[in-house]
Amino acid sequence: MRRLTTIIVLSLVFGASARAQSPLALSTAGASLALSQGVEALFSNPAHLGMSQPYWVQLRLVGAGAGVHSNGLGFDDYRKYNGATLEAEDKADILAQVPEEGWALWSEGSATALAARMGAWGLSVSGLGSARGNLDREAIDLLLHGNADQPDWSFENSDGEGLASWQATLSHGRRVAQLGGGPVYAGLSVSYVRGLYLARADEVRAELATETTGLTGQATAEWVTASGGDGFGVDIGTAWQARPNLLVSVACEHLYHAIRWTRQVERTRYETVFDDLTIDNFEDSLWDSHELTEPSDPFSVGLPPHVRVGAALQAGKTGLALEGSVWTAQRFAASTTPQVAAAVEHPVTRFLPVRLGVAVGGASGLAVGWGAGLRWGSFTWDVGFRIDRGIWIGNGRGLAASTAIDLSI
Repeated sequence: MRRLTTIIVLSLVFGASARAQSPLALSTAGASLALSQGVEALFSNPAHLGMSQPYWVQLRLVGAGAGVHSNGLGFDDYRKYNGATLEAEDKADILAQVPEEGWALWSEGSATALAARMGAWGLSVSGLGSARGNLDREAIDLLLHGNADQPDWSFENSDGEGLASWQATLSHGRRVAQLGGGPVYAGLSVSYVRGLYLARADEVRAELATETTGLTGQATAEWVTASGGDGFGVDIGTAWQARPNLLVSVACEHLYHAIRWTRQVERTRYETVFDDLTIDNFEDSLWDSHELTEPSDPFSVGLPPHVRVGAALQAGKTGLALEGSVWTAQRFAASTTPQVAAAVEHPVTRFLPVRLGVAVGGASGLAVGWGAGLRWGSFTWDVGFRIDRGIWIGNGRGLAASTAIDLSI
């Protein structure tokens, strides 16, 4: 059972994202697709590699991002209730912020070891993955109020899953057609994916009943772990330069993404039953527990497809962007709730572009992104932040941050 607890906790706290957390993506709150040019196209739409660029070679020397998100309690709630004596109204307020489907936490993080664009070709090596955990709302209710008012409890909405991997990706984009007087570009990215670790709780459920002689209950859990595997991924994209200042972009990340998990694949099942448990006999042998771990067959699993449609309009020095996106499956940290995002990018000076974005929908609901960059000759340094359901770092329900350093030759 300790391994299951570790799986859920790791899914709640650690993990990597299903998509690269670049400064541009975070600062525009997800409206970055049509704004992604140069080496940034390697992480969004390979079709943009076919467009003419001011530099023939671009390198991403450093790229890293991380974040944690919640569908319920936020940073302000943690500061308010951590270590405090909870009154009845405090407990009611905490429970009111937890959705009926449970308290979900998911985390993200990405790191780029190497990314290079040479003309219409690109190569990148990066770490990616996904993690998510969910705690049943009834369990939180029981922790806050005890079992005095409700004698019987059932917990079925707790689970967790996480995936960690790295991949090497080759990308190419080129001009393929002419439409309405503007060029059309197409691109393809092919990745070799190396799975590092996977953990998934397939079934977690428990029941608790208050009897006159004590507590009676049972719990069952089943989870799968694997420590290695190999697979492939394919991303595709198109772009249309409808006007000199208007670009329309469509991409599908993870059109195909599957890892065949073959190393140390194990399935564990845990069962426990207890009868007439009281505070006086809690340490006695009233628990009947069984845990069985055995090798399991290899299996394939990966990240679901992510469809993105965006447009960018250049109005003088200011860039405006709009994007809609959706994941095709509710797996890992992906959400099938569509997201719409809008962003603006404006150079305060020739050396200092600033970005601001807002998004609605998706797993996070309302989100605000902001960031800036530093341009100094061929050197570029960008930073980006995204706040879920808040404006400042301390008052949201999620925070992600990213930085990247690029060199153009």
